[in-house]
Amino acid sequence: MKRLGCLLGSVGVMLVAAAVFLFGAAIAGLARSPEALTFPIALESLEPIVVSVPPRSHRRLACRMEIATPIVHEEATGQTDQARFRFPISYVVRAGDRTVLAQGDARVAWDGHGTWSRNAPTTAVSQEATLTAEETLATCTMPSDGALSVTLLLGPDDSFHARVIHAWLVVHDAQAGSGSLALGGALLLVVGPLLTATGLGIVLYGLFSRRKRKAPVPKEPPAEST
Repeated sequence: MKRLGCLLGSVGVMLVAAAVFLFGAAIAGLARSPEALTFPIALESLEPIVVSVPPRSHRRLACRMEIATPIVHEEATGQTDQARFRFPISYVVRAGDRTVLAQGDARVAWDGHGTWSRNAPTTAVSQEATLTAEETLATCTMPSDGALSVTLLLGPDDSFHARVIHAWLVVHDAQAGSGSLALGGALLLVVGPLLTATGLGIVLYGLFSRRKRKAPVPKEPPAEST
């Protein structure tokens, strides 16, 4: 039992040390986190966008749009209004040797998987909402030469008749984020002390049990003779 307690305590201490390491890595990652690269998209051209970043790194490609939409939907509560937009996108990602790394269709939409935020509130003078939306297209590993060729085709919004003011290809770093490291560190910081306390409790219980077993049994006094 003593050996089991020592083992659990040692594992707990190692987990706490690992948690400290993960927190340090998360802080260092925040300090050196690279800025996302943005490349303007020509709205009426299929000219490929050439991306050059360090080779073998993982990158997440996204389309960011500044959008103006005349369609504003008032919620039933009357407290907020939501802009409506839906733009189809077709994309092809190629390496420098023309090998296709990713291709497909996506959409930048108010009800899609991406993110969007209002730039300016709707006023009584102008019922046109202006906002910025971003949708992830693909995640890929950069080839050995560190070059990508991305072709994007942005379709019109036939559903709500919103219009694109500006559009960009955004290249994000897709390495393990600092948030994931911090979450892992927090989990280890909870489990580690629990294992350490459990191991210490087992050791103390074993010591007290052994001491109790070794305690001398008091002898009974001799019976008086009559």
